[in-house]
Amino acid sequence: MRHSIALGLVIVAAEAVLGACSSNKDLGDAFNAGGTGASAGSGGGDASTDDGSASGCFGVLCGDQSLCCSADQECVAGSCLAACQNGVRCGTTCCGNGDLCVAATCVTPTTGCADSVDCAPKEFCEPGAGKCVPEVPGAQQCTYQRPVKPFAPVLKWSWESSTIQPNYDQAISAPLVADLDKDGTPDVVFTTTTGSMSTSSTPGFVRVVDGKTGSEKWPANVAAYLTENQVQAIFAPALADLDGDGSIEIVTMGNDSRLIAFGPDGSLRWKSTKPGGAAHTMSSWGSSISIADMDGDGHGEVVMGASIFDYQGVLVSGSGQHGAGGLDYAGKGSLHSSSSIIVDVDGDAKQEVVTGNTAYRMDGTTVWTNTNGDGFPGVADFDHDGNAELVVVTRTSVRVHDLATGVLRVETPLGLSEGGPPVIADFDGDGTPEIGVQPGCAFLTFEYDASQKTLTKSWETALKSCSGFFVATAFDFEGDGAVEILAHDDCYVSLLSGKTGTVLTQLPASHATWTEFVSVADVDGDLSADLLFSANDEFGGAPYNYASYCAYKSGETARHGVYVYSDPDGAWMPTRRIWNQQPYHITNIKSDGSLPKVETPSFGPGGYNDYRVSAQGKGAVNAADLVVNLSASLVKFCPAEVEMVATVQNQGSVSAPANVEVSFYAGKPPSGTYLGHAFTTQILSPGKSEQVKLTVTAKNDQAYYVVVDASSAGTGIVDECVETNNTATIAGVGCNKAPH
Repeated sequence: MRHSIALGLVIVAAEAVLGACSSNKDLGDAFNAGGTGASAGSGGGDASTDDGSASGCFGVLCGDQSLCCSADQECVAGSCLAACQNGVRCGTTCCGNGDLCVAATCVTPTTGCADSVDCAPKEFCEPGAGKCVPEVPGAQQCTYQRPVKPFAPVLKWSWESSTIQPNYDQAISAPLVADLDKDGTPDVVFTTTTGSMSTSSTPGFVRVVDGKTGSEKWPANVAAYLTENQVQAIFAPALADLDGDGSIEIVTMGNDSRLIAFGPDGSLRWKSTKPGGAAHTMSSWGSSISIADMDGDGHGEVVMGASIFDYQGVLVSGSGQHGAGGLDYAGKGSLHSSSSIIVDVDGDAKQEVVTGNTAYRMDGTTVWTNTNGDGFPGVADFDHDGNAELVVVTRTSVRVHDLATGVLRVETPLGLSEGGPPVIADFDGDGTPEIGVQPGCAFLTFEYDASQKTLTKSWETALKSCSGFFVATAFDFEGDGAVEILAHDDCYVSLLSGKTGTVLTQLPASHATWTEFVSVADVDGDLSADLLFSANDEFGGAPYNYASYCAYKSGETARHGVYVYSDPDGAWMPTRRIWNQQPYHITNIKSDGSLPKVETPSFGPGGYNDYRVSAQGKGAVNAADLVVNLSASLVKFCPAEVEMVATVQNQGSVSAPANVEVSFYAGKPPSGTYLGHAFTTQILSPGKSEQVKLTVTAKNDQAYYVVVDASSAGTGIVDECVETNNTATIAGVGCNKAPH
């Protein structure tokens, strides 16, 4: 059976789905459609006649004891109970209007949501309702653990060419994901260039494609495709609603060395200026942008290195006198790449810019600085004391500092050079995060012991061929608490076991690498994570011999464009529909691309205590639990026919999709005679029920049974926390019990 529901998603209008869903894609469509039913006709059985009695059941027969329920009752587990007017029941209790039944408790949903990051810390996003639902303290949720299977991702779609600026087909920056046009399907944003890449200027264009199909979203005449609005293709853009107007901006580095912002429709929003209006240029390249509402005023700030710009691209404070959150390539003495981060270092609900050796306030003044060299930063709470540690990766070492003061706690050599920004996550499932770094041509993980102030290498895995400053990312694809690592080198994207470093799978991804990374997001709303990466196969204006350089095996080849991979059976865990920047840390962005006025600390109780990691969100393993009650209506159809009434209820913790098959049989399970089937027609939120009916030829004293979410072939579509409660029986059914 397929997984029914996981991470909270926006319910979106779509084409009707008829019949039983046969894949996770069908299941996602069923949720989005809101449900359209289809039913089958009557089944067999011998004709019977009334026994001539003067009395009978005016309601419905219920259960094996053939109880007669009145018109205002319903059959529940073989008993006649008062019907719930809104159809939401918790055991024998009818929940109030708008309530759901979660963990056998009536709960009232709160705010709207698209995923659980939109909800309060003790809530999860229930997708059918599209609202946040309070967790029931001490109660056991209905959950489902997806089976572990070998990693064998398949290509979902690729973008490799375009009729718009067709010479610019070499994808460089990592793909970012957000629903720019608010049509319910995420969009994928990336930059492309020609083969004339260099280490000083690589002009290109921003592109946007549909997350479900990979088709282009912008026409050729938008401002983003004008020569004067070309961008630095090796620069990592960022996405966010900067001005709070409900639309998402794309911010990157222009080819004229000014930051540039585009609207979701490809229009030009601004280019960076000084406060007086003069153009403001910056010299750093191969860098990334961070975006946050640093002062909580409802407008986002854009940070590049140690420079802060307002939501209209006006410089707020300069580059500072210390670090910029980056490194020089190969020790050449000039800033090659920066990736500063934004975090509240002192707990005042206002955020600061943090580099490798300095923390800056929004006005450019210094919170703290130290004498250590600059580097790439990340944060997490390694000792679970509520206070974060700052991780800094330099060209040759990894350090841990106190975030609030910048005081160095420990430093250890990498053993290799050109380390990239750290990825921080619980790689081994022990409840404490580890540090991952990709220096040189290997991936290393480190354990930080806060009590001993030691930093110890856990494992090291060699990669194929590397040029340095790679950005690794991570995701728990299996939902087992131990994340997998995604490492991009010059030749492959490698999926590594977080526990051991074992290479689980490799995908050809030729790349003249800078600071690209692999994004993880649900790009098409099918309730399963996808991984996305860029590739290119030219350098210096001509095709590059990656086949020889990478020693590709048979069937592998160099390629260019953007590639989206997924599990063929939809077995990967669900995740968010957004990844908006390189220093992504889940709580930095809401599902709709808006910025939190006061960001929940990524390392705090409401955070996820990781960095550059995607997440399923709270409630991701919650599941549906479909149960069914069977009754028989005699009055309308006797003496020739009997109407079988199956009441399908969801007793789980998240919604079940529409179009779930309900199969009817004569006899006793499991060897009855198949009579026919029908389908549910609506999304069943927790506690909600729906009646599904089938008219059959009458026969006296007949036993029947019904099975929900199983076709006559025995297959179903909903992964449930309990798979053994999908059958209900009734005995002694016949028109001899019908009234005259």
